[in-house]
Amino acid sequence: MKMKFWQKCILIFCISICLIVLQGCSNKARTTDIKCKVIIDDISDSNIVATLLYDDIKFRNSRTYLWENKKITASNDKYKKTFANKYPVSSEIKLIKQLKLDKLLSDTYGQLIYYANTVEYELFLYEAYDSFDWKIYFLYENDVKEITIKNDEDRNIYTYQITEDAVYVHSSKIYKINKKDYTIEILEVPFDEFEVDSAAAELGGVFIDNDNYIKATSEYKIKSSGNNQITQNENGGVILRYNFKTKSAETFFETDYIEKIFPLDDGYLVLACEKDTYKPCLKYYDKNFKLSESKYIEIESEYGKVSNFFCGSFFSLYDGKLYGVMRVDGKKINEIVVIDIQTAKVVYQLEFINSMASKEGFGLMDAAFHLRKNGKLIDLSLY
Repeated sequence: MKMKFWQKCILIFCISICLIVLQGCSNKARTTDIKCKVIIDDISDSNIVATLLYDDIKFRNSRTYLWENKKITASNDKYKKTFANKYPVSSEIKLIKQLKLDKLLSDTYGQLIYYANTVEYELFLYEAYDSFDWKIYFLYENDVKEITIKNDEDRNIYTYQITEDAVYVHSSKIYKINKKDYTIEILEVPFDEFEVDSAAAELGGVFIDNDNYIKATSEYKIKSSGNNQITQNENGGVILRYNFKTKSAETFFETDYIEKIFPLDDGYLVLACEKDTYKPCLKYYDKNFKLSESKYIEIESEYGKVSNFFCGSFFSLYDGKLYGVMRVDGKKINEIVVIDIQTAKVVYQLEFINSMASKEGFGLMDAAFHLRKNGKLIDLSLY
């Protein structure tokens, strides 16, 4: 039977609708995407939650999963990648509603570089598309505070730090935003006084600790004494400290790769990756950065060597335990781990594989740990 023209049009329309629906479904995270296995379980249930963002290299296919109550499920909230971490899309929508705007700031104003969520407020840090300016927003339940920082030269937001009384925005200068009245104090560090030419660090690798500026990283360059060429020396990492009171700048080289540094009451804890073997370890320093102890993190997988190399941003410290994600070398297999910082013992290990990760360019782009409180996910990486 020959179809009439109008029947063909209806059929094509129906097929198009079906394809759109199927495409929408295919882009949605499903709990069945994840295959996981608990290897070690020596912890009790808690209100700690991990958000796991998968995407392709062009950030067009994001899927988010939750690790909660020792299980991984698909998230009902849609997340997107910022420049350096991720954010729930619903939060930016809530922000523009408070500002009485029609379009998302990430579409009209600039790149969302960082997003954070605290008990009191949500924090948004934007870099403008058409200038060197930044906009920073404190989004409260029924209010929003906007801060504009004007730059006359190209300055990037490297990272941020949230304390009880201030937010520090780290760039070539440090902008301290006081929570009480939102005034800005500019702190400067004489980087040319350190024994390195440059040093970059991710979220958690730079912070203010009392009167000290601390940066720990393995991404650094040092000038050779001979021909002034920039090279990396034989050490895996470097720790920089500048004291704002004494005006002293100190450089401490570390043999192994530094993934992240955490302040403790009596010193500092460094999550490291052994330079030659890529084996994860914890290093304990006193307040003067004298190494007091080093312990391997013993962890295994039947699929290969487990490493924390380039996973530092996935780790948070809370209540004497490190929560983080590691990778199985050379494979798109990951491990959610909980580590006792006193013993370096893995007290929880869940191995998971996302079936979607078999696609070229699709993989785990961001992982973060949170405290579920009053229905909100509060970031653990804040200190």
